[in-house]
Amino acid sequence: MLKFPVELDIYRNEPAGRRFIARIALPEEGAYKVGRSKENQIKIDFIDVSRQHAYLQATRDGFTVLNRSASGKTYIGGREIDKASWDGVAPLRLGTSVEIVLASGEVPLLTADFDEQARGGREQTPPPKRESFSPPPAPAGVPRQSPLPTASAPAAPQTPAAHMAVELPDITTLRRQLDDQRKDAEAEMKFPGNLFRGPVVSIQDLAQSGYVVGQCEYLSVGAGMGGFTWVDHLRLFGTPTAAIRAVGVHFQPYNNYKRYCAYSQIPAHERLRSNSISAPDNIWGFPGYASRETWREMKRLNLGGMKHILQVFGEPAVVQSYTPQIGDVYASIEREMKRIGWREMMVPGVIVALRKTNDGRYAVAYRVGEEEAGGGQRGQIIIARYLQLATGYPGTRFTTQLEDFKRRFPGDNQVVGSYEPHDYIYTEAEKSKRPAVIILQGRGIVASRVIQRIFEARRENPHIQVVHLMRNPIPDNGGASWGRARRRVFNHTEMQPFNWPKSAWGGEWRRDLERATPQQRAEMYRRIGGSHTAPRRDWIRIQRQGFAEGWYHVRFGTISGIEYQQEERRKLAVTVDGFDKQKFTVVADAIIDCTGLVGEVRNSPFLQDLLETYQLTQNFDAGNRPAGFAVTNDFEVLGMRNLPGRVYAAGQITSGGPYAGVDSFLGLQYSALRSVDHLYESGAPWIKRFGPLRSSGQWLKWCVNARP
Repeated sequence: MLKFPVELDIYRNEPAGRRFIARIALPEEGAYKVGRSKENQIKIDFIDVSRQHAYLQATRDGFTVLNRSASGKTYIGGREIDKASWDGVAPLRLGTSVEIVLASGEVPLLTADFDEQARGGREQTPPPKRESFSPPPAPAGVPRQSPLPTASAPAAPQTPAAHMAVELPDITTLRRQLDDQRKDAEAEMKFPGNLFRGPVVSIQDLAQSGYVVGQCEYLSVGAGMGGFTWVDHLRLFGTPTAAIRAVGVHFQPYNNYKRYCAYSQIPAHERLRSNSISAPDNIWGFPGYASRETWREMKRLNLGGMKHILQVFGEPAVVQSYTPQIGDVYASIEREMKRIGWREMMVPGVIVALRKTNDGRYAVAYRVGEEEAGGGQRGQIIIARYLQLATGYPGTRFTTQLEDFKRRFPGDNQVVGSYEPHDYIYTEAEKSKRPAVIILQGRGIVASRVIQRIFEARRENPHIQVVHLMRNPIPDNGGASWGRARRRVFNHTEMQPFNWPKSAWGGEWRRDLERATPQQRAEMYRRIGGSHTAPRRDWIRIQRQGFAEGWYHVRFGTISGIEYQQEERRKLAVTVDGFDKQKFTVVADAIIDCTGLVGEVRNSPFLQDLLETYQLTQNFDAGNRPAGFAVTNDFEVLGMRNLPGRVYAAGQITSGGPYAGVDSFLGLQYSALRSVDHLYESGAPWIKRFGPLRSSGQWLKWCVNARP
């Protein structure tokens, strides 16, 4: 139950840390507009906040948040939302950096280093007693570990928070504005309302609703990497741009992918965990990234560029596997976007719901931004006969204890996920020159990259220590096995060049997965699933060096509690339930959680609505947890056929199904190829047979950058 006036604190995550912006008071109930433009009641003038970003509806029963932006996203905790209730405790994030929480205690102060917000007035639980324990054996070839670091530093002085003014209008103006926009807010929050109350909607009702803005044959629900790849295949198979639409938030299909890469410390010059021929812009795989990189270097008269081609021929037995620079991936997708006419087909909007129609098609409801609506209604519906669902990962993951800590201390910026902005962790550690302890939780490809980033930070501050927390040890001969093959293990982490064995893409394992029952698939995933990383020589060298120099420490267990130390609030007292059943405590400056992204479809309101409306079947992952939608070998979603209409899916929302590497570049291409081939066999319009002659002709057009 809310009591008015309700006070809210606004923060911004910046490279230097979390900054307190302002405290505002909502004087009474109403739907408050939030955004950059001056007509908003809550005006927040930062570039990553949209002009008309959200409605914040405040009543005595609580808050409801509605995302109003087609280009900027809204999150509660780590979960992206379109419309959701909000408890005021989990941070409400607008765009990439601005967060809002219910005010608590005095107006925050700023401190230096990792924690820019002082937590005055909170009672802190005394940290658990530090218990002694023996460090686990180091991996072969590295020395035994040193005891855990106990870095400490004097508390930083507190200074008043400098902040930008975020003010509400005067009460008379505010009441008039809230009354004027009440009906609009209610209409937007209810869209599409009773129109989509059942599993099938009639074409007549849709026509009378006034929401329908267009029709097409092929519609990608999601305009990210998966949607782009499917549209690319449709164009190559002969479909004109007028018959295709893709609804999504960003014009650049790689926008979310680029953001996740940047947050997980993979800048444009770094290399991905992918191979040369997995090129989203080129379904033939030739010329691949290695050939292109070699050609670029040769044009600069750099004969050393030949190493990229030679690396492909020698991988992985003679040399480590070739991986492309991520900047090359972005540039190649931009080129293909222009070639196929992507902007002619892309519709900016946030997907809300999907329903079957009574004439064998599908109605997709979405919201456009205020600017895109041009003064008209923001709720719109498009009707299509053939759909692909490619909405990407439903959200980011936090372990239970970390999530609990974030809820108790919403202003905290010392506990972060690897897929959220956290550059300030490294930059502040570099600048401080003082001892710092960073706990890294999880193992896998992102954890390896974070260790590399910390290694780079140690060049500026050699006093940084890393405690790498893993759930359990893995002996050198304990890697996952299938038949006579077994994964190599280094430092209790399994090694594999790509996220699945190569036979999962086009060999025996793919064949066996397609033939398996759902129960057999779950067992296959259990046997070779789990976290692993690429056997990159530089990563192995960094860890060996860390062991030898005593700044890298591996411990086993799970975090069971996090508190601030009473005597030094900037330090975190982290209690760990050890793998050996012994508790121990680590005093740290920051925790970086590398446990990954959320693949369970129920974490997306749109996908959960589909699941419940049509009682769709789900797959199960390696841990026997619900995963993606059950699909056929052609990636058609079981239970969504509406003849002649069909719905296909791609990416992580099909995880646990007949294809393992669904969230890889090659996996997105494979699902697109299978689904478009299936459409051709079903007699779908405009799609032509993609035989040798057509394939050769389209490849030549790709080479000269001509339209398909």
